[in-house]
Amino acid sequence: MTSLIRGKYHMREDVYPIELTTYKTFFSDLPENTIFIYKEPFAVNLWEKVIGCNAPNYFRLPDESWLISNDTAVIGEWIEAYRQDDNKVLAEIIEKKTRWDHDSKIYFFCNRRTILETTWKCFLQCWDDFLAFHDDCPIVIEED
Repeated sequence: MTSLIRGKYHMREDVYPIELTTYKTFFSDLPENTIFIYKEPFAVNLWEKVIGCNAPNYFRLPDESWLISNDTAVIGEWIEAYRQDDNKVLAEIIEKKTRWDHDSKIYFFCNRRTILETTWKCFLQCWDDFLAFHDDCPIVIEED
């Protein structure tokens, strides 16, 4: 993967650090180079690779999509914690259900063209910022 140095940021070819975009206002008090947003051609390719189709978003996935055809599980009540700005409640619930490693890379799929990348630890710390960024049926997947 091609990398370059731009100022104090180490940038990859496929992503921008969120703090270099207008979306930085959704995420507060995070260290630099913690959350990345995929450039569109790379986002489209990642969506098709991971999600497995070219539907534009979750709502347009075909019935045979692995996301639609799999059994889903309720992970807990989160809306009250979201309203009260209490990150800890949901973080504890989803951490117990997923058992992903804190250093795991995760993808936050908003749609086919908008994908964020971060660590599981970062997501747990600021899940409500991610929902403020996009709350219309996002998909969170751990990298293989």
